[in-house]
Amino acid sequence: MVNVISAAPNRPVGSTGRSVGLLALALLVGALAMPQAARAQAGECTFADTPVNANTASAIMQELGEKLVPTAADTADVLGRAWASITPDFEAEPAHPFSLLLGAQILIGLNRFDEALAGLERFDAVASEACLPTGGQVRQMGFSVLANSGTDQYREGDMEGAVASWQMAVSFTKHMGVQGNVAMTQANLGDVDGAIVSYQQLLADHQAEGGDALAQYVRNLGGLLIATERVEEAVATYEEFADAFGENATANMGYAEALRAAGREAEADEIMGGLSATEGVTADDLIRVGEAFYQGGDFEAAREQFQSAREVTRFHKLAMENLVITALQMVDTSAAELADTLTSWYPYDEAVISIGKSMADLTRNSARIQELEARAAAAPVTFPQRQGVQLLGSADNGYIVRGDARAGTAGSVELQFEFFDSSGEVVHVELITIEAPAGETAPFSHEFRFDQELAGFRYGEVRG
Repeated sequence: MVNVISAAPNRPVGSTGRSVGLLALALLVGALAMPQAARAQAGECTFADTPVNANTASAIMQELGEKLVPTAADTADVLGRAWASITPDFEAEPAHPFSLLLGAQILIGLNRFDEALAGLERFDAVASEACLPTGGQVRQMGFSVLANSGTDQYREGDMEGAVASWQMAVSFTKHMGVQGNVAMTQANLGDVDGAIVSYQQLLADHQAEGGDALAQYVRNLGGLLIATERVEEAVATYEEFADAFGENATANMGYAEALRAAGREAEADEIMGGLSATEGVTADDLIRVGEAFYQGGDFEAAREQFQSAREVTRFHKLAMENLVITALQMVDTSAAELADTLTSWYPYDEAVISIGKSMADLTRNSARIQELEARAAAAPVTFPQRQGVQLLGSADNGYIVRGDARAGTAGSVELQFEFFDSSGEVVHVELITIEAPAGETAPFSHEFRFDQELAGFRYGEVRG
């Protein structure tokens, strides 16, 4: 059995659109342009003896605030003129704090983020304590523009571009979610070493925050370290962050896996034994516990965990598959009906067809074997990976259907996906087009929103 980590990756930070960054830019400049006496009386950041060029640039920037909906051309014109005005002051040594702050804002608007960041670092070195929070607002502005840009790139399929934008965003403001986006996208791109470094930096920056989000990142890092045979580092990571993730089932599951990989079986078993009773445990957590028991040869304990996973999510595909696989290992035909359900619900999953044939062989049903072989030969599309088609949760009541597909001669197939609630009633239907070059394998992903918890799915009824 392949030990599959099936927890859904974090989704990218949502985009609010680049125009928000520009609007914030105009509003912040407007706030800085308040009379200095009024700002001082309010206990706010004030600047004395501001340079003429900087004042001129500030006046130019007010033009953005005066326009109800500035066009891209309006914005480019204002930013260009403002930067031309403030450049001598911004580049001066030493520079006035106001020139550095306003210049950084303008550079953010011009997408010259490296220069903006350098200006903010110079500002932090010379600004008064009262003005440091204002510099933080500008940092947040740069962060927001870059984080939104990265999300847009991710949605458009430009993963490398998304990573670069998110990394620059984090240079402005440390943000756990965006740092997690960087690491997980790097891992998906195959840059495992880069992902490990990114996770390690994330944990160093946010260790004090703790919580379930941090626990998932500890788990992700531990998994990568084990996969790259850095087992002792994985164990050390879990031990270092044990207080931060506390009783979180996902992190403790990873801790047990790391201990087992390090040969510390007794300690791993002790953690495993208490996990199924942990409050908040998910079906995926229980499946991982079961897989660990399976790999250790305790098939009865593994079966109990897979069955418990079905009690949490009744029609969890991987839990059902693992129940049949475990029964086969135990030479137990009691799961034959479940094997038939799997081959009916997931007729184009190679792993499911293989499971069905193995159960048919165990029950000496040669006709069933022939039927499944004929079905596989005529399949218009095949899902070849061990996981086959997966249903994953995402943020905001979202779900993702994804997998790898190998298309037949048509190259494009439309399938009907039906989704169940915990009672087994079909509560949602999606038509999904699976596309791949004829005879080749390509990944597919389909995301949809549904405001009810789903307990499983099936597919079939080829439409095209």
